[in-house]
Amino acid sequence: MKASKKSFIEELKKLGIRKQVVESYGEIDPKYFYDSIFHKRLYTDETMPIGGGETSDPFYVLARMLHHADVKKTSRVLEIGTGAGFSTALLGTMGKDVISIEYHEKLAAAAKERIRDHGFRNIRLFAGDGTTFEEEIGMFDAIIVLAACYTRPINLIRNLKVGGRIVFPMGPIYQQQIAVMKNEMERREDELMETRFYDFCSFRLIRGPYGTDLYPLIGTQEEDLRENS
Repeated sequence: MKASKKSFIEELKKLGIRKQVVESYGEIDPKYFYDSIFHKRLYTDETMPIGGGETSDPFYVLARMLHHADVKKTSRVLEIGTGAGFSTALLGTMGKDVISIEYHEKLAAAAKERIRDHGFRNIRLFAGDGTTFEEEIGMFDAIIVLAACYTRPINLIRNLKVGGRIVFPMGPIYQQQIAVMKNEMERREDELMETRFYDFCSFRLIRGPYGTDLYPLIGTQEEDLRENS
C-alpha cells in the first residue's frame, strides 16, 4: 500500500508527536524538494538520493527528532545538515529564526533556491562545516544535527541557550540512537548535561571532529567486530 500524506499525519498523531511538528508536515509539500522518480518513498523511512552522494532524512525519524527539539514560535534554531531543504522548511514554519548549514556547496545552493521559492524570510542558509564557526553566530533555543556523531558535538552544545535542547544521532556508523541534551537552568558550570537516548536511526557520518575525523580510529574497530560477529 502506497504511503500517503494523510496516513502519515494520522500516524504522527497516534505516536504523540507534538502538534507543531504535525502541522509543519501538513503545510510543506515534500514533492518540491525531491526528484519525482523517488516520490513513492515519501512519507516512509526510505531515504532518497539528493546529490553529492547524500540522501534524504527518513520522514518518521525526522519527525521524532523535531518532536524532541521542541521548537516554539519564539525559537531561534540552528540546523546542521540542510540537505535538500525539506527539514529546513519544516523548521521555518515552526520557529522564529532558522540558520541552516550544509557541508556540500551545491546542495546548499539548491536548497537556498527552494527555500526562496517558498517565500521564507526567517531562514538563512550557509555552506560550510557546521561543527566549527569562523565567526560568532549567537545562541540558540534548539539545535538539530542531521548527521551521525560518534561523540557529543561540544562546539554546538556551547551555543545552546539555557533551557534549550540539542538533538542529534549518536552512535557507530551503522546505527545510532536519537540523543537529546537539554541545558538545564539549575545546572552548575562544572556539571555535564544529561544525555537521553531514544529511537534507533541510521544517518551518514557527520564531517569533521565528531565523525569522519574519528573514523580511521574507530571505524576499523567496527569493521573488525562486524567481520568477527
